Amino acid sequence: MRFFILSALLVTLTARAEIQFVGAITLAGRQQFALLDTDTQNTGWTAVGESFAGFTVESYKSEEQILTVRNGDAVQHLEIQTPSLEAEEPVAPPQPEYHTVRPGDTGSKVAREYKISPKELLALNPDVEFHRLKVGQKLRVK
Repeated sequence: MRFFILSALLVTLTARAEIQFVGAITLAGRQQFALLDTDTQNTGWTAVGESFAGFTVESYKSEEQILTVRNGDAVQHLEIQTPSLEAEEPVAPPQPEYHTVRPGDTGSKVAREYKISPKELLALNPDVEFHRLKVGQKLRVK
């Protein structure tokens, strides 16, 4: 299934009627267009040869991005501009943070220092026996 988002394009075809193209989608190889009738605020999907709110989509030339719409005798050829969607930089996962056990440290004390619950500290360190902490031992805290 392929989705295309088309830039919003407002077209006045008659003095009383306006239609706005919201987007498009291809389902089973058939191009569908999302339309908004700005007079009634009704929205709907239509395809070439179908009508919506008195407007008929007559043709769509994908290679030229031209949509032809008719409302009665008024015919309009619309250039549909596809916005450029740049890929966002991948977000690196947060790096783990560690605490080195000092004399007098307990699991609860370390959890308080890093503003996490003792349960969270246990989940981050499932193999650690907190009643047997050793000075110099590394505990994951984030």
